[in-house]
Amino acid sequence: MVYSNADGGMEVKRRQILEMLSQQDISGAMKKIREVLLADARDVMMLNLMADCCYVLGEFAEAESYWDEVLKFDPANKIARSNLKKVRNPAFKFWLKRYYKALALLKFREYEEAGAILHELLEENDNFVSVYKFLGVCYKEMGKLDEALKVWRQGLKRDRNNEELHGFITQTLKERESLLLNCASGGEKEISLVPSLVWPFSKSKAVWAFSGMAALVLSWQIVTAVNSHDLIRPKVKEVSEVGTVISSKGDQKEEALPVLSMMDEDKLAEIKEEGAVCYDKDAEMYYYREGFKAYRKRDWQNAAWHLENAVAMKSHSYINREALYYLARVYYLQGDYDRAEKYYIEYINLFPHSNYHDESLYYLAALYYKRGDLDRAREMLLQLKELFPGSGYVTSDLYKKIIK
Repeated sequence: MVYSNADGGMEVKRRQILEMLSQQDISGAMKKIREVLLADARDVMMLNLMADCCYVLGEFAEAESYWDEVLKFDPANKIARSNLKKVRNPAFKFWLKRYYKALALLKFREYEEAGAILHELLEENDNFVSVYKFLGVCYKEMGKLDEALKVWRQGLKRDRNNEELHGFITQTLKERESLLLNCASGGEKEISLVPSLVWPFSKSKAVWAFSGMAALVLSWQIVTAVNSHDLIRPKVKEVSEVGTVISSKGDQKEEALPVLSMMDEDKLAEIKEEGAVCYDKDAEMYYYREGFKAYRKRDWQNAAWHLENAVAMKSHSYINREALYYLARVYYLQGDYDRAEKYYIEYINLFPHSNYHDESLYYLAALYYKRGDLDRAREMLLQLKELFPGSGYVTSDLYKKIIK
């Protein structure tokens, strides 16, 4: 693109924008980009850069709308086409569904569950500032101030002048100092642990409404009586690799659900029968975490083993639910369609209102199709269409192939 001398001022801003982006100053660059776009709303380069900034900040709907805007002015633009393909890919949509689920849980103060999901999302993709922001909020609400600060500082490596993250860090440092002083004096004090948050739930496609983008503001006020350092450093149980729960004091041990050997099928069957009798929250989390790590490494044997242990506890907790879904997924990816079918059906029956219901129906249809059972595959896809008409799986190649 060639600019005339009359565009000298804008050209300076463009160079400043590129310099800011090279220095991880996303927020600062966005302010400059808006100035350029207000002068020239058809500047394709700036539209693409604005979309990239929104994407990194976790403003996914806005990013998509900017890339759509690029294609209005330049239908063949490769950058916009490539990025739209990326954000509309089923794998990213699955990631995004879990992200919005975590934000919904956070809104209703389900901090532990929201934090667990956000932690998984961060392990899968560590590029998004908003994930650091909300994971830090979860840690802070659970009293883990040091972990919250660490996460927010990691977020600043992606956007070094992010005002929200700097605000969280400044306020938390002040609160931590106040807590320590209050603990030392043995007094009690009412504190507000989390500042107001702007929620990125807006699905608005209004590209130029810079000052009026819809947002939901959620404020929490928590009244905490501080009598010890436990609020800052709670005593968290850890599960060792041999299955013993170790207290934070380090000198006391208590029995946890044993880690079963790969050959101990009788014991596993016994636990499955007893269900919640053997339930231990720490052990369940351990099995799920190890299973999920193995799943991400495509270590199917270890993934199945650990997830089986978590599922066998039958706690019906959110960890039990997630373990069951990924266990079905592991067997599907291995081509063990009998076990995959069993666990997908169990998942749908136990958690009919879950976030992965449509995925489960789709993969049931897929495994029936692979078996050559077209009638049952069609049945699953028709259920999918009826229950989730807006699901992306309704536009999949498999759906189009079977439902003609």
